[in-house]
Amino acid sequence: MTNLFVKTLLFLLVITIPFYVSAHSTGAATCDVNQMATSGHGQSQASDFSTFGGYAITTAKSGQQIAISITGTTNVEGVLLYTQDSSGRTGTFTIPTGYQSKSCGGSGTNTLTHTSSASKNMPIKFMWTPPSSTSGNITVSGIVVRNYNNWYKLQDVSFNPTVGTSTVSNVTSPDTGSSSSGSVSGSDSGVGSWFKNYLLFIVLMIIVVILYIVSSVTEAMLKNQRAKAKYYRNN
Repeated sequence: MTNLFVKTLLFLLVITIPFYVSAHSTGAATCDVNQMATSGHGQSQASDFSTFGGYAITTAKSGQQIAISITGTTNVEGVLLYTQDSSGRTGTFTIPTGYQSKSCGGSGTNTLTHTSSASKNMPIKFMWTPPSSTSGNITVSGIVVRNYNNWYKLQDVSFNPTVGTSTVSNVTSPDTGSSSSGSVSGSDSGVGSWFKNYLLFIVLMIIVVILYIVSSVTEAMLKNQRAKAKYYRNN
């Protein structure tokens, strides 16, 4: 019984470890960069979060499209990127291999995320087509994930679709999700963040313990029944 319990515990450890060492393997868990700490990975542990980890969003005119790029020096595992105007999500990304559209409202393929946690080389370039009825500037928001505990909310940039050149927006302020950052939208206590990150593992461990208790009691009852049966046979 003990050997079976140990083997089951090791098996659960093996299948759950990938959830805590890399990006979500099937794409971002949230549609909003400001909710990453509460609906995504929990508070970022990146020491260089305030400087965006050296990552940045840039834009440039390319024919009738806009080239939106994420630059940086270190490869990433996950990406969330979207465009919006004063009315909400807008525009259409051309979806490259390794990425997928994420349904987050608005028209067109306006939000992209990864399809796997495979390493992605820098820079990452996406082609974006503005809607025919757009007016005013477009804001690009994004997040990159180095690994599960180290992610970066990138500085928003705004651009005019007719020109393409971007400028840094004033709406972005780095927020790791800690209470000291002063942000309500991304706030999450250390205990709460830890609990959310390891909820699956905790649930699995509780199930294992319950199964172990039930099987141990059942085994003890069976042993008792066998002992009684042997006693009656001998007498």
